[in-house]
Amino acid sequence: MALDVKDKTANVNHLTNAGVTEVSIDTPFAASTKVAGFSQVSEQYAYILDASQTGLDLATTFTIEAWVKFTNNTDVQPIVAKDDDVDISTRSYLFYITSGQLHALVC
Repeated sequence: MALDVKDKTANVNHLTNAGVTEVSIDTPFAASTKVAGFSQVSEQYAYILDASQTGLDLATTFTIEAWVKFTNNTDVQPIVAKDDDVDISTRSYLFYITSGQLHALVC
């Protein structure tokens, strides 16, 4: 089943789902009923085009929160990023895990 990636706030920052599935078993918390399921063997992500977003241009302090559960932590595992797929020099931030350690790049 496809994961609902629509923004539930008034900002209407709906994401486009690129292969992310909804998982309702083996969730990280007892109260969790639905989570995003990603497979390492394929490229799956959810995104929003910069021109379509409202309030995501971060000019001051900000908080990013994610609960993740990896079955393999030796490869580079991106968690969240804001960048341009064509011109990576426009990256604003990238949070990823590799070799079991969290890394953050903020430009």
